[in-house]
Amino acid sequence: MNTHDNLTQLIDQTCQTYAELPAYNSAGKTLTYSQIEQQSRYLAQWFQQQSNLKVGDRIAIQLPNIVDYPVVTYAAFRAGLIVVNTIYGLSPIARQ
Repeated sequence: MNTHDNLTQLIDQTCQTYAELPAYNSAGKTLTYSQIEQQSRYLAQWFQQQSNLKVGDRIAIQLPNIVDYPVVTYAAFRAGLIVVNTIYGLSPIARQ
């Protein structure tokens, strides 16, 4: 059994292990684990180098349940950001 020091390591390992398999599918768009890994790395670099965000800053991700949500969330984790839940308490249907 693999152990990981943090969630980012788990995501990295999963993306490497299942690289060519579909990871998420929504609204007719499918992304593989490899695509999720690559896109989240690019966005994490942007968070670190182009935005004014610093490690430990909090961000809210306000997206519906589409394939872009895990990309942004994983990028935030990679950049050392804290993702804040802004819709706590609403049912999943109400949030769509």
